[in-house]
Amino acid sequence: MKLTVTPRRPAVVPIQKVSAEVKKIYEIYLKHWLNQSEQLELRLDSSLKFIFEISEAANIPKSSITMLRGGLPFLSTDTEGSFESKKFETQSIIDKSVFCVSKFENRIKGKKTEVEVGELIIRTTPVDYKRQIIIENKNGYDIFLKLVITETPDLKITEISPEPKTKEAADYIYELTIPGNSKSKILLTLHTQEEERIKKEPKTKEK
Repeated sequence: MKLTVTPRRPAVVPIQKVSAEVKKIYEIYLKHWLNQSEQLELRLDSSLKFIFEISEAANIPKSSITMLRGGLPFLSTDTEGSFESKKFETQSIIDKSVFCVSKFENRIKGKKTEVEVGELIIRTTPVDYKRQIIIENKNGYDIFLKLVITETPDLKITEISPEPKTKEAADYIYELTIPGNSKSKILLTLHTQEEERIKKEPKTKEK
C-alpha cells in the first residue's frame, strides 16, 4: 500500500510530503489475562500502528501527521519520527475491527498433598486450566497480527497449539496472517498450584 504523509501542524524541523510503502501491524499482548483463568470469557481489542518505509533516508520530526490515499485524508495520528532513517512508525491506536476473545474450556484438579511446616499444615493442589483464544478479523481484507502471550510466575503454560513462531523467556510470540472476515484459534493449558495454609491446633496437655 502506498500513502502520502504530511504534517498536520508546523514542526520545529520542516518536512516535505513523502511517499512511502506502508505496513499495517496489528498487535495484541496477553499477560495479566492469564491470572483470570477462571473467567468464562475475556475480550481485548488490538492496537494498530503503521510502519513507513521511504526510498531515501530523511529526518522525520516527532509530530502529528495525516496520511493521504488518492489525495484524500485517510487517517490522522502521531509519530515519534526518526533521524536519518528510511523507516519510521506511528504511535499505536486501538482498533476494534481486530480483537481477541479468551474462552474458558475446562478446569482439572490433581491430587492434593499435605505437609507440616512448623505450626502450619500446607495443603497443595495442582490445577490445570484449558482455554481457547480466538482472534477475529472483522475487516474485509487480510491483516498481519503480532500476538504475544506472556506466562506469569504463578501460572505456567504447559501446552499450546499451534506452536508460536518464537519463544523468548516467558513470551510466546505469534506472527499471524488472518484472512478477511475470518478467525484464528489457539488452544492452551495453564498450570498452577492452589495452596491452603492451616494453623495446627495446639496440643492439649494430659492431666
